[in-house]
Amino acid sequence: LHKIDFSGIYENRQNLDELLEKNQRSINQKIDHYKQRTIAADQLLNGLSPYRVLERGYSFIQDDNKNVIDSTSSFDLLSPDKSLSIRFKDGERKVKKVST
Repeated sequence: LHKIDFSGIYENRQNLDELLEKNQRSINQKIDHYKQRTIAADQLLNGLSPYRVLERGYSFIQDDNKNVIDSTSSFDLLSPDKSLSIRFKDGERKVKKVST
């Protein structure tokens, strides 16, 4: 009758389990890291969004080509009766330039 030594198999199994655990921890750490980076990027984008500014009571004006009219000088360059849109936090209204 031969005696089989399973100690090497058990040891290899234990090493494999430890490696799998270590690998899973590493994957979870990377996922957490990228979740945090995604959250930070989302917050940054929200902070820079012109629509967040609208929520604070501001508005912005665009011409028909969606160019933002950001100064009196750019407004003055527009022709009379030029169609514009004013963007508010809750929607948009179409207007026309009457005069300079």
